[in-house]
Amino acid sequence: MHSWKPEICILFITVLVLSLTEYSKSQHFDIFRETDFLHRTINMEDDQDFFPYEDNYTHDGIFVHEFISYAFHPFWQLDWERRLFKDNALRMSVGSIRTDELLVHGELSLNEDLSRGWWFNARGIWYSNLHRNHRDLSLYLGLERELFKGISFFALCFPRFNKEDLGVQLGMAWYGRKRQHYLNLALVLPEMVYDEKNELGGKSSQKPLGIQWYARYQTGKFIAFSEGLLGNGFERIYPDPEKSPLQTSHDRKINQAQFKLYYQPSLTTMLQFYLYTYFFKEAKTFYEAQNNFDYKNAISDISLRYLFRIQEKHRIQLLSQYVMKDARSLGFREHDFDRRDLLAGLFYEHFWSDHTLELGYMLSLYDWSYNSVNDFLDAALNNKYYDKVYIGYAFAFNENALVRISVSHQPAIKGFGGGSIQYMMFF
Repeated sequence: MHSWKPEICILFITVLVLSLTEYSKSQHFDIFRETDFLHRTINMEDDQDFFPYEDNYTHDGIFVHEFISYAFHPFWQLDWERRLFKDNALRMSVGSIRTDELLVHGELSLNEDLSRGWWFNARGIWYSNLHRNHRDLSLYLGLERELFKGISFFALCFPRFNKEDLGVQLGMAWYGRKRQHYLNLALVLPEMVYDEKNELGGKSSQKPLGIQWYARYQTGKFIAFSEGLLGNGFERIYPDPEKSPLQTSHDRKINQAQFKLYYQPSLTTMLQFYLYTYFFKEAKTFYEAQNNFDYKNAISDISLRYLFRIQEKHRIQLLSQYVMKDARSLGFREHDFDRRDLLAGLFYEHFWSDHTLELGYMLSLYDWSYNSVNDFLDAALNNKYYDKVYIGYAFAFNENALVRISVSHQPAIKGFGGGSIQYMMFF
């Protein structure tokens, strides 16, 4: 009989989940493929496809789902960040956020020592959710060369079927403490040959350029971690009406960053401070000027988590979190929208052997305002309260492979609140 390692089983599940995700995405409108706007006739009777940004405004539990219920466990996060450039690593979180949509958050990090100072690197991310206006889908592959002890240069490429989408990263890295301390800094050149390869006659008045970083350092009981991607975005014009019969210009800018500070006085106790920011801007102009729009969305999230053991088999997690969302649109469907969420959570974990039983309660006290000449949103949908009860189960195959499943209930509607599966492995 064949002996199946847990890592192989988890990798098989990952491939299956990603395949199903890509299939489901192929059956629906995909906002991160800009050419979808150009290759289809705009039907203004279906604003949802043409202007998808308001789709999540009235979702009661958007931040409860994505920031609490389906987030990776804080100790999983700590281990992932510690081994991000030390080992080969894969993690995935899949959870139901609406009746017809899933949150998908997958990351791959390959760091294979090829000997003589050469390393093979791969950085992959699959991230689709509701609170952001774009989907991350990338897999950068390449080589890293150690120049001096602890100092490396790397060059990565994101190969794409459509050559105009091809991207490149060039960067430097510093590593310490067996690659558990690091500063990885890359110059990102996305869609670097767009002007030469696109079929729409698009020309860039501003080419996209970004800086991506990963950083981690520990001193005593304190651990700091940060990652992000900041750039100038692109600005493009489409002067040929035969190649681009609908759209005349397109601008887009996306910035995101996070910072974490841990205080870990023991292996079983942790205080985590977390700060996250997201900014999205997109503007388009058309030959039919009434369809022009300029949209912005900014989200800031700050949270504090405290985890502590009670005796040997019990752990408590306390969470407080505050989320701010500010969005506005000029032109088509002109409006201003802001939302504030005060989130809280209480979780209990019971351990036995390699198993963990989890119970939790999460709530959101929120309020939003929407101002528009035409009042597209019904203020009666602002319920101002959302909560979930949660039960989960986690199993550690070994120190390198973990899996976690959960289901939840929404007391307000006395109905199913979503389910999820998460796993993480190092190999």
